[in-house]
Amino acid sequence: MQNSSWIFWGDRYPAFVLLPYSDQKLYTLGLILKTEDKSSFSEYSTREFRFLVEYLLNNLHKEMHVYGELFELIKKEREIIRKPSIEALNNSNTQKKTCLFKAAILRRNREETIKKFKKILSFDSRNELTLSQIASYAEKNFKHQLLGSCEKLSSLIHSIKNYNEMNKNLLQDSISCTRSTISFIQQLIYSSINYMPSGELNRTLPNGRLLNKKG
Repeated sequence: MQNSSWIFWGDRYPAFVLLPYSDQKLYTLGLILKTEDKSSFSEYSTREFRFLVEYLLNNLHKEMHVYGELFELIKKEREIIRKPSIEALNNSNTQKKTCLFKAAILRRNREETIKKFKKILSFDSRNELTLSQIASYAEKNFKHQLLGSCEKLSSLIHSIKNYNEMNKNLLQDSISCTRSTISFIQQLIYSSINYMPSGELNRTLPNGRLLNKKG
């Protein structure tokens, strides 16, 4: 890799490393900008570039809408887990799968758009091109929209991951509690009759059968 000056953007947009890095040590979560490229912005302020920026923004807005739907589903799912309903769980899973399918399509669209940006910017296809780098070439209005959309989507995905982890823990606790209850009931119902060392029946201990003598 050639020696050059780099500006590190930190971790403001950690969810948007679009392609893998060849040397992770030289990057901070993909949010970097090569300083010598900044001065040549006007060269890339073309109609085609603006069209791609608008297309990318539209795609990002659709992603935010889909992930917003997914976030609401995951929040509602927490209540479903607390008050289990097979029908409600199945319905929630179906809706989540639909959202994830839409998100996968939009993600592929974004990745294909990034490839087109690389051609316009004469960017080495072997290197990673991030949204923050694309924003650095865009006009001021588009730049703010790109970075703002990136930040909102990153925050939304982070919230989804947190809620999903909480739901996972809640579900595991619920399953563990249910298994313990079932095990206890089975011991009461199906435990073997207790005998003393002499071979006689130990009538002081329960034999595990639940009887209702009324009626």
